[in-house]
Amino acid sequence: MIKDLFNRLTRRSQHRVIVLMYHRIANPNSDPWQIAVSPENFDQHLQILKKCYNVISVPELVRQLENKKIEANGVCITFDDAYSDNYLFAKPLLEKYLLPATFFVPSDYIRKNKQFWWDELEKIILYSERLPSKLSTTIGGQPFEFNLETGHLSHEEKAKHQSWVWEDPPPTLRCELYLAIWKRLQLLRSVAIEHILKELREWAGYKSSFNAGDIAMNTSQLKQMYTNSLFTIGVHTLTHPALAAHSEDIQTQEIVGCRQALEDISGLRIETIAYPYGSYNDITLSIAAKQKFIAGFTTQTQVVDKSSNLLELGRLQVVNQDAESFEKLLKEWLL
Repeated sequence: MIKDLFNRLTRRSQHRVIVLMYHRIANPNSDPWQIAVSPENFDQHLQILKKCYNVISVPELVRQLENKKIEANGVCITFDDAYSDNYLFAKPLLEKYLLPATFFVPSDYIRKNKQFWWDELEKIILYSERLPSKLSTTIGGQPFEFNLETGHLSHEEKAKHQSWVWEDPPPTLRCELYLAIWKRLQLLRSVAIEHILKELREWAGYKSSFNAGDIAMNTSQLKQMYTNSLFTIGVHTLTHPALAAHSEDIQTQEIVGCRQALEDISGLRIETIAYPYGSYNDITLSIAAKQKFIAGFTTQTQVVDKSSNLLELGRLQVVNQDAESFEKLLKEWLL
């Protein structure tokens, strides 16, 4: 019976690949979107992958899919957003275990020494010591108003913010406000987002501050990534918009502009794309096909098999889990 189960699992795993989606390798004070994995846990993940799985590069995954022949126990490692902690912590660990990975880069962010807008919004709303009791503004051309019962951040509230994740009901009015603004900003272009953030900074009396790992890599760090044969880079648009919320012209500017910027920096042909927030539509796919991208990655929680569309490849988001939980998850997904 055990032998039959093993044979059944082996047959099925020959036709499935897990594409892992990481974002940050860090220990932030809070992580509402569950995008950070500690360096300690990431090290354990890589040990498991090295010992038990066939870790392949994205180009190799594409080759196998094109040939309709997927090798057993295949896993791909990808990173979205190109946070500088990928360079500081992920890179040396991947090199230690000689495991390939692809990093999807929002090119405008690597040229600007600033926080990602969602991280700055989190700091303004959730962690300012005091906020005005009322916010009245316009977001995306629509009036937006919100009343806070108190502007002072208590120790109890701060603790709730540090443990809160977006899937759970907002435990405080500040969490509710953060989500409400985030949902509106996500649909806007970067210029409009920056305008609102400037207004929120002034409203909150907030002065920007961040650690070295909290922003995107700079061009020097990125170069050290793509010059290592273990690593490849891909398009993650210019400014990280929700592509499906925008016109064909804007989507084209974001996709083609990012590719051109990365090719100018690296001198390499950039052939893969990951859609920010997993937001895309038929227009996006048409642009990706027209631009001859060989693979496109979503945030849909799906394994890859021989029937997968090369421009709509699913991925499994990895959260901050220990070795036992991670290994269990991989086995479940290869069943």
